[in-house]
Amino acid sequence: MADPEAGTAPNLGEVNEAGDFEQLDAENANELSQEQIHEKMRKYGLQPGANHAENVQNLQNKFDEDFEKLRAARDEYIEKRRKADAARKKRALLEKQHVEEMEALARDPRLEVWYNSAQDNTTPADACLRQLGPVTCRAVSRVLQHNTSLLTLDVSHSGLDDEAGGHLAEMLKANRRLVKLEAEGNAFTSVSCAAFGEALGANATLAHLSLENNALTATPGSTKTNLAGLQALAAMLERNSALTALNLFCTGLGAEGGAVLADALARNGSVVALEVGDSGVGGRETALITERLEANRAQRELADTIRREQRLESQRVADQRRRQREAATKAQRLEEWHSEQSRLRAEGRQEEAEARRLQKIKDDEEARERAEAEALKRAEEEAKGKKKKGKKGKKKK
Repeated sequence: MADPEAGTAPNLGEVNEAGDFEQLDAENANELSQEQIHEKMRKYGLQPGANHAENVQNLQNKFDEDFEKLRAARDEYIEKRRKADAARKKRALLEKQHVEEMEALARDPRLEVWYNSAQDNTTPADACLRQLGPVTCRAVSRVLQHNTSLLTLDVSHSGLDDEAGGHLAEMLKANRRLVKLEAEGNAFTSVSCAAFGEALGANATLAHLSLENNALTATPGSTKTNLAGLQALAAMLERNSALTALNLFCTGLGAEGGAVLADALARNGSVVALEVGDSGVGGRETALITERLEANRAQRELADTIRREQRLESQRVADQRRRQREAATKAQRLEEWHSEQSRLRAEGRQEEAEARRLQKIKDDEEARERAEAEALKRAEEEAKGKKKKGKKGKKKK
């Protein structure tokens, strides 16, 4: 049956009532007459020979080659159709789930407002969303996959099952901001425990996880103890360096589960708080866990001390460099001030010299003018004296 998304089906054989292709049969050259064999060989561009058995074998080889090509084309088409059907079913399921989620959120206005804020990355840093249902938990988990505003989430005592646990685990695979998740008092079993272990293997930001009061070694629908989920969580501890606190209080670990955790913790250097009380963990395992936690805390304190000293040293170097820069800047400014003062004094001396030169020119000009005036005055006085003498001589005659 042809599918628009899988492409047009080639001539691959009969289709049964279920829409699947019937078994393909290859042609058998032995069932053909000699004339039919010669005719088909010529269609394939083969030259019939005198040996009948050889002709049959050559033709059969071509039949087999065509059959393999036809079967490969059929298998390719069936695989494309399978993927198209799966994608169509997934889209239909997602659309159905989206409608369910929107309807469930609409019945809780406060949660709906928070959900919209989560979509816009405008939530407060902390959220306590207790009494979530299976559908609303799925909606919250999806919206938090790419949220960057929320840092801590509390979904404790909401009666969440393994399906909801799976949704929360999927959220942790994608979320890169959440640092604390509290999921105490739910109905998580080994299935959810395994999902959280897998998720935290890919998460590098969550520092605190609380699964207190969840039956993490229980098998859904059975009374048998199942350590598969705990083993997945323990395997995560061997490669996760972000988680520092894990609360497994009252989770039914048992002595065997405690041994699994103690063994994994021996290869973990980041967890400094692991609560396994009231979980049936044996005394020897508890002692091993306590010993490892103390070693991690000591190592963490040492690392913190080293980081503090490094920060202090970095700050000291930065302060020294700052003081050097300030001293250099001050010296440069002082040098620039002295240079400016020297320049100003030189300009002042030059201006004074120029003023003296101009004043001398002015004084010389004034002296010259006075001398000329005095000379003119004397000349006038002499001329007047000569004139008076001339008049006196005329009178004596």
